[in-house]
Amino acid sequence: MFDRFARTTIGASATNTSTSGFGSIHTLPVAFGYLKIIEKHQPKYVDKLTPYITKLLQKLIKDHTSAGADYNSAFTEYIVECLTLLKYRIAQLTNDLRKQFMNNFLPCLIEKSHDINLVRAIIRLVYDWLKWRGDVQLVPSIKEKSQLLLRLLQCIDKSGRFQQHQQQANDNDLTNSFLELILHVYQESNYRELCIKLEAAFILGLKSTNQQLRKQFFLILDKNLRKTLHDRLLFIFLSQNWEYLGQHYWIKQCLELFYTCVSSIIPLSCVDDRISVLPSLTAEVKSAEFYDRYDFLIDYVKTNNPSSLESVTTKVESNLETSVKMEVNDEATATTTQNPAYSIISNALGVTAMSTLVTKKQRTSSISVNEPKVKHFKRMLSSENIRRFPSEKPPNSVTREPANRIQLAELINSELNFLKILTSIQSKPNDLFDSIIQFLHTNNSVLIDKLTHHLFVDLLPKILRLVPEKYRIILFQQIVQPFFVSGTHLQQRDLYPYSSLNTILEAFYAMFKTSDSISEFVPIIRPIILKYIGKTHNTWHRSILLLEQYIIDQYPNHESLSNDETYQESFNSLFELYEHLNEDDYNISLWLHRQFSPNINSLISNALQYEQLGLFQQALEYYTQSIKLLETESTPSSGTTNPFFELDEYSFLEQHWIKCTKELNQWDTLLSYCKQQSNRDHLLYLDCTWRSSNWALMKETLGQLDAMCNGTNMNLTNSSIQTFQFLNQNPTLAQSTIISNILTIKDFQWKFALYRCYLTLCSTITNTDDPTIYQTTMNITERLIDYCSLNALKEWKHLPNYISNSHLNLLQASQRIIELQESAQILLNIQTNSSNNNTSTSIISTTTNGNTSTTTNIRQTTNIHELKTIVKTWKSRLPLINDSLSFWNDIFTWRELQYSTISSQFDKDFNGTNGSLANNGGNNVNTGQVLLGIHAIAQSITQLGKIARKHHMPNICMEILSRIGTVIPSVPVVDSFQKIKQIIKCYLILLPTLSRSEVQDIFDLIEQANTKYFNKDMMSEFYCLKAVAYSKLDLNEEAHKLFSCSAQLSDSNLTRTWINWGDFLLKQTSNLHDDESIMVCYLNACKDLNETKARSVLSKIFYLLARENENAKLSTCIERYSSLIPVQHWLFWLPQILNKLIRNESSQCMFAILNELIRLYPQAVYTQIKKHSRKLIENAQEERLAPLTPTTPTIENTLNLPTISRRQQAMSDLKHLEQILLEQHPTVVRTLDILVEQLNMINESFLEYMIRRLYECQRRIYQDLFENKKILSNDVKLIIQHLKDLLNNDEKEFDHLKQLKIQFWNDFNESVLNNDVICRSFILLISKWIGLVERRLEQTEERTKYLCQTKYLHLLSFNSQITNDINMPGELWHAPEANFFFRINKFFPTIERVYKQERYFNRLTIRAHNGKIMYYLVSNNYQSIPIDKFESQWELEENTLQFLKMINNVCIRKEKELLKRHLQIFFPHLCTYLSSLRLIEDNRSVINLIDIYNDKLMVSIKKHYELIDDNNENLVEIFQSIQNEYFPNKRLLHQWTLNEYSTATGYFAFRKIFTISLAFYSTLNYFFGFNMYANNQLNIQRSIGSINPLYLKLEDDLNRKDGNLYLTPNINAFINQFGKMGPLTATITATLMSLAQPKYQIIEYLKIFYKEDIHIKHPELTQKECVQLVENLASQLETKLNEFTDFNASRKVVSQLIKNSTDINQLARVNPLYYPWL
Repeated sequence: MFDRFARTTIGASATNTSTSGFGSIHTLPVAFGYLKIIEKHQPKYVDKLTPYITKLLQKLIKDHTSAGADYNSAFTEYIVECLTLLKYRIAQLTNDLRKQFMNNFLPCLIEKSHDINLVRAIIRLVYDWLKWRGDVQLVPSIKEKSQLLLRLLQCIDKSGRFQQHQQQANDNDLTNSFLELILHVYQESNYRELCIKLEAAFILGLKSTNQQLRKQFFLILDKNLRKTLHDRLLFIFLSQNWEYLGQHYWIKQCLELFYTCVSSIIPLSCVDDRISVLPSLTAEVKSAEFYDRYDFLIDYVKTNNPSSLESVTTKVESNLETSVKMEVNDEATATTTQNPAYSIISNALGVTAMSTLVTKKQRTSSISVNEPKVKHFKRMLSSENIRRFPSEKPPNSVTREPANRIQLAELINSELNFLKILTSIQSKPNDLFDSIIQFLHTNNSVLIDKLTHHLFVDLLPKILRLVPEKYRIILFQQIVQPFFVSGTHLQQRDLYPYSSLNTILEAFYAMFKTSDSISEFVPIIRPIILKYIGKTHNTWHRSILLLEQYIIDQYPNHESLSNDETYQESFNSLFELYEHLNEDDYNISLWLHRQFSPNINSLISNALQYEQLGLFQQALEYYTQSIKLLETESTPSSGTTNPFFELDEYSFLEQHWIKCTKELNQWDTLLSYCKQQSNRDHLLYLDCTWRSSNWALMKETLGQLDAMCNGTNMNLTNSSIQTFQFLNQNPTLAQSTIISNILTIKDFQWKFALYRCYLTLCSTITNTDDPTIYQTTMNITERLIDYCSLNALKEWKHLPNYISNSHLNLLQASQRIIELQESAQILLNIQTNSSNNNTSTSIISTTTNGNTSTTTNIRQTTNIHELKTIVKTWKSRLPLINDSLSFWNDIFTWRELQYSTISSQFDKDFNGTNGSLANNGGNNVNTGQVLLGIHAIAQSITQLGKIARKHHMPNICMEILSRIGTVIPSVPVVDSFQKIKQIIKCYLILLPTLSRSEVQDIFDLIEQANTKYFNKDMMSEFYCLKAVAYSKLDLNEEAHKLFSCSAQLSDSNLTRTWINWGDFLLKQTSNLHDDESIMVCYLNACKDLNETKARSVLSKIFYLLARENENAKLSTCIERYSSLIPVQHWLFWLPQILNKLIRNESSQCMFAILNELIRLYPQAVYTQIKKHSRKLIENAQEERLAPLTPTTPTIENTLNLPTISRRQQAMSDLKHLEQILLEQHPTVVRTLDILVEQLNMINESFLEYMIRRLYECQRRIYQDLFENKKILSNDVKLIIQHLKDLLNNDEKEFDHLKQLKIQFWNDFNESVLNNDVICRSFILLISKWIGLVERRLEQTEERTKYLCQTKYLHLLSFNSQITNDINMPGELWHAPEANFFFRINKFFPTIERVYKQERYFNRLTIRAHNGKIMYYLVSNNYQSIPIDKFESQWELEENTLQFLKMINNVCIRKEKELLKRHLQIFFPHLCTYLSSLRLIEDNRSVINLIDIYNDKLMVSIKKHYELIDDNNENLVEIFQSIQNEYFPNKRLLHQWTLNEYSTATGYFAFRKIFTISLAFYSTLNYFFGFNMYANNQLNIQRSIGSINPLYLKLEDDLNRKDGNLYLTPNINAFINQFGKMGPLTATITATLMSLAQPKYQIIEYLKIFYKEDIHIKHPELTQKECVQLVENLASQLETKLNEFTDFNASRKVVSQLIKNSTDINQLARVNPLYYPWL
C-alpha cells in the first residue's frame, strides 16, 4: 500500500506542478524528496517521470533567466535537482526533448544564468558524463559534450556577471573547476577528438594562477614536444596559435618551454661575470668601515678557527710600519701563503642560469662551503679595502660589545647555512627553474612582467646561438616574417609596458647587437615589417634605431644600392615612422640623404632646408619647380627599375607640397588640387571642404570613405590590407592611394568622428526653422564626441610613453574636441534664445500681467551670458606660438563659423523683434548682441594674421587680414585699427626687400588710412608706427615729431611708444648726444612692463649709466623715476647695482634703489652686501701686506688719491646699508649671520685641498705646453711650496701625515722646484701624487660625515616655524621668473663628499617647507694664496648666467623654431655668501662627459706631449696614434647611453635632446665664446639629456681658435649622420638666425654684461676704457651677426662649420685638455 500511495502522490505532484506553473511551489520539496527516496529503490519509476521533470525544468529555467541578477535562489536548487535526476536518463528522453535539453536548456543556463553555483553544478554534470564508463546511450554523445565544453569556455571568458558572488567565494574557483574538467579530457585517451576542439581551453590552463593545475597542463604539453631547442622554437614561432591567450603575457610560457630543456643530471656551475653574482656577506663587510671589517675578521676567526687568529694578527701588525708607497700599492701581500683564516669564509656565489642553461660541458668550479678563495679574500684584506691604523699610535686591543658579538655570530652562521642551501640547489637545477617559473606565474603585475622580459631577452640569444645553423636559417628566412605580421598578436597591442611581440623583438635585437651585426637583422625581418611592428605594437623607437643603423651601415655603398629593394624600403619605412612621430628634423635629414634625380636634387635639398626652418613660401616654390621637372622628365621605367620608387619620389614631393600649402593658408589651391585628382586624398579633401562650408560635399566625401572602408569600392577587407601591403610590391597609383586612404582612416578615427560632428552641427544650423531637430542633433553630437574622445585616447595609448612631438597632434585634438563641445552648447543656447524671442513676442501681444514675459527675458539673458562666457574663454584659450599655422587656422576657422552663427542668429532675431521691442527699450541690448559675433570674427582674423607675422610670413598675414573687409560688411572701429596696425608691422618687416617706389606706395596707403573715428589711444599708437616707419627711411625729423605727438596724445598704453622712441634716439646718439632723453624714454617704458619684459629695457639703462658724465644727469633721472618703477624690476640687476655702488658710479641713485630692495627683498641684498664687504676687507688687507716702494710725488700720484677715498666711501655705504637692513629686518639678518657662520665652518679637508691644488698644477702645466711655453710656471712652484709649508705645520691636524710629509718633501725637493723647464718627470710626479693622495683620502676619511651637535648647533636646530622667511639659497635669484618661493625647513645632519670638476665638495641636504629635498654643494676653500681668483671666477660665472637668462627671455621664448625644438636654458640655484663660501644646487642626475669616458684620460695627454715636435707639424699623426692606442672604441657614449636607458624610447629621447642642447650651446660658444669644450664644462643631465650651463664664462676675444664647432669621434658616432643633418643643423641655423633678428637687438641688451665682464677681469681700467672695449666687441659681434640675416649665407656657414667639426686636421689642433680623441 505504501508503494501505491507513493506512486500516486509523486505523479499527482509532478503533474500539478508541470501544468499549473508555480502556483503549488510548496509541493516541490515534497515531490523531490519522494523522488530521491524512490530513485534508490525503483529508478525505473523515475524514468517514467522524465517528461514531467523536463517540462518542470523548462519552466524553472525560463523564470530563472528572465529574472536576471534578481533570481530566486530556491529555484536554483530545484534546477540542480532536475539536472541531477536527468543526468543519466538522456536515453529516456525523446528526440525533441533531448535536443531541447542539450541545445537549449543547458546552453541557456550557461550563457544567461547569474548564479555561479548553478554553473558549477553544470560543470560537475559534464565532469560526471566525461567520467562515465557505463552504457554510452545514457549520457550525451561526444559531439554534444564538446558543444557544452565550448559553451562553458565562453562562459569562463565572460565571467564578469559572477563578480558579486565571487567576492564571497574564491575568485578562481569556477575557472579551476572548469580547468579540472579540461584536464581530465586531455588525460583520458578516449577523448582525442575533443582535444582538437578544446585547444583554447587548454591554453587557458597554461596561464592559470593555480600552480598545481598549471603544472599539470604544462606537463601534458611538455610530453607532446621533443626536448630539443629547435623543436621548442618551431612550436613558439610556427605551430602555436597564441591568439587564445588574448592579452596574457605568454612569454612566461615560452620561458617554461625552454627551462624544461635543462639537463637534470648536470649540476649548475658558477658564472664568469662577477657583476651578476649575488652579493655575499663578505662583500657587504668589505664596503663597511675599517673598525667593522677588522672586528668581523677577528670575531669570525674566533668563532670558526681560533688557532689561526694569531697568524692573522701578526700579519696585520707586521705591516704597520710600512712606508706610504707600500700603503698605496700593497702588492707584497699577494705572495702570502695560504692561511686557514682565509679559507673559512667562502664567497657566496650567485647562480645565473641563463649563462649555462643548455650547455653540456660541465664546469670545474662549483659552489662549495670549504672552497678556498685566497685571491678574493686577499683583495678584501688589502690596504685598498682595509684602512690601517696610523703607525704612530697602533691600537693595543680592539673590543666589541657582547650584544654586537652575538649578532655578528648569528649573521655568520646564517651565511654558512645559505651557502649550504646553494650547494643543494646546485645538484638540482630543475628545482631552481621550477621556482623561477612559479614565481613568474604568481601574478600579472608590471614588475613580474619586467622580470620575465629581461629573462627572455637574455635567454633567447643564447638559445639561438646553440641551435644548429640549418634550423636558425629556416627560422630567420621562413618563419620570423609571418610570425611578426600574424593577426593573432593584435590583441596584445594595448598591453603596456610589455607585450609579447615587443619582448621577442628586443630579444632578437639583443642577439644581433652582441655580435655587432644589426645591419644583418633588418633584411631578415624586412623594413616594412619593422614599420608595421613599430606602429602596431608600440615599438616605434626600436624600429627607428634598427632602420637607422642599417641605412648608416649601408650608406657608404648607397650609389650601388639605388635599386636595392631592402635599402629603398628601409628609407620609406623610416620616413613613415618619423612622419607619424612628428620628428620633422630627422625626417628631413633622411630625405637629404636620399638620392633623387640629378636635375631636381639641388631643388629638393633647398626646399627641405627652407621647410626645416619654417620658411614655407620659399620651400613651396622649390617643391613646385621640382614637381614640374619630374613630370616633364618622366619616362617609361626600364626593366631594372622598380616603378614603386618613382611613385614614392613623386608622392614625397606631393606630400611636402601639400604641407607647405597648408602652412601658407592656401586652402582654395588645395581644394582645386583635390578636385583634379582621380584618386584623391579624402582626408585632405575633408580638410578643405569644411573650411569652405560646403557641407553637402563634405557629407558626400564621408559617405565615400564609409563605403571604401566597408569594401564596396575595392575588394579589400580590413584584415587583408596588411597582407596586400606585404605581398604586392609593385602597386599601381590607384591601389596605393586607396590603401593609403584606408590606413589613414584607421589611424585617424578620431579625426573623422570630429568631422562628422562638424557636419552634424553645421548642417543643423542651416535648418534652424525646425525646432525639433535640435534635440536629435544634441544627442548625435554627444555620442560622436564620446566616440572621438575614445579613439583619441586609444591612439594616445599606442604612442611612446615619453611625451614628445609624437603626442602633439592628439594634444591639439583635445582642444578641438573641447571647443566642439562648447560649440554644441552655443547652438543649444541660440536655439533656446530664438524660441524665447518668438514666445516673448506672442506673450507681449496676448498677456497683460507680464509675468511670463519677465521669466522669458531672464532665461534669454542667462543664455546670452553663457554665450559671452564661451566667447571670452575662447579668446584666452589660444594655441602655443610654436604650433603650426595650420593648427591656428583650424581653431580660428571653426570659431569663425560659430561666431557667424551667433551674429546671423542675433541679427535675424533683432530684425524680427525690433518693432515689438522698440517700445520696451530693448534695442540697445540686441545691437550689442549682434556686434558680439562680428567683433569676435574680426578678432579671430586679426589674431591669425598676427601669428602669421610672428612666424615670419608677412605676406600671408596681409592676405588673412584682407578677409576682414569681405567677411564683415561693416567693420568696428577697434578691429579696423588692429587691421591697420598689423599691416603696418608687416610692411616694416618687408621694408628692406622693397624698392623705393614700392615703399612710397606703402606710405601713400598709410597716409590715406581713414583715422577719423580713431580715439586718442589709437591715434597715439598709429603715430608711433608711422614714426618707426619714417625712422627706417632715415626721415629723422618727421619721426621725431611723430613720436612726440604720440606721447602727447595719450596718457596710457605708451609703453611701446617710449621704447621705440628711446631706440630711435639711441641710434641717433652719435649725432645728438642726448642720453638724458633716452633715459627718460626707457624709464617711462618700465613703469607699465612686467619684470621679464623690463629686463631688456633696464639693460640699456644700466649701460647708459656707464656713459654718464660728471654732471650726473642720468642718475638724477633714475632718482626721479625710481619710485614709479616696481621694486621687483631691480632685483635681477642687484649684482650690477652693488658693483656700481662700490665703484662709485651713480652711487646716490644706486643707494636709493638698494633702500627699496631692502624693504621687500632683504635676503637677496644681504648676500650681496656680505660678499662685497668681505671682498673689500680682504683687498685692503692684501694692500697692507704688500711692500711699499718709495716714489716721487707727481701729478699722477695726486690723481690716484681718490682711489682710497672711493674704497672708504664704498665701505661706508655698505655699512650704512647693513645698518638699515638690521633695523628693518633684525630677525632675518641675525638668522642669516648665524647660518653663514655655521656654513663657513663646513670647509674642505687638507687632503681634499691638496688634491685640488695638484690638479691645478697639472692643468696649468698642460695649458702652458699647449701654448708652447716650456718654462715651468711660477704659479705651479708657488702652489707646491705652499703645500710643503702646510705639511711642515706642527699642528695636531697633520700628525697622522708625517710619512706623507717626508715623502712629499723628498719628491718635491729644491732641485725639482729650481728646474725652470717643464720635464716629463715632473708631470709624472704630479700625477703620482694625485693618485696617492686620492687613495689616502678614501682610506682615511669617510664619505659621509655627520655634523657635530656642539659645533653646528644652530644649523641643526634651525626651526622654520620661528624663522619661516628664510628662503632656500639662491631662490631669490630665480624670484622674478617664479611665482612660488621655496623656504628652508630643515638642515639634514649628514654631509657627503662628492667629486666634481676635479675637486671635492661637501654636499649639504636641505628640506624645503613643502617637503622638497634639495642638495647643495658647499664650496669653501681650505686656504687661499695670492694667485687665487676664486671670487672673480665666480663673478664671471654668475655674470654669464645672467647673460644666458637675458638670451632666454629676449630671444628663445619668442622664436617659433627654437620653441618647437623645446630649447630652454635651465638655471640651478646659486648663492655666494662670502668670497670663499658658495652654495651651488646639485642635481644628482648630472654627470660630466669625462666621467662617462673615464679611462686613460691623463695618459693620453702625456702621450700627446711626448710625441709632439717643436714645430707642431705632426699633430695629425699624434691624434691618430693616440686614438688607435687608447681610444679605438668610438662608441663609448653610445654604449653608456644604452646601459643608462634600457628602452629604445629613452635612448632616442636622450640622444635627441643631447643633440639639440649641444647644438645650441655650440652656437653660443661660436658667437660669444664660453670655452664650453673644456673637459669640465659638458655637464649632462642624464634624466633629460640637456647640458648644464653652470660653469660657462664669457670670452672677450672673438678671434680665438676654439670658437668653432667640435664633434669628437664619440659624439659624432652617437648623434650619427641623421642627427647631424637633422636636429643639429636645424638648431644651429635657427639659433643663428634668431640671434640675428634685428627686432631682438641682442647686442644692445648684452653690452652691460660684457662691460661687467671686462670690469671683473681688468679692474684697473677706467669706465671710459671699458665702454670703448665694449663698443669694439659690439661692432665685431654685429658684423658677425649680419652674416646670418640671410638664410642662404647662414646655410653655407653652418654647413661649413659642421663639415669642419669632424675634420681630423681641426680636431688635432684642439687643446688636449678638451680630449678631442673622445
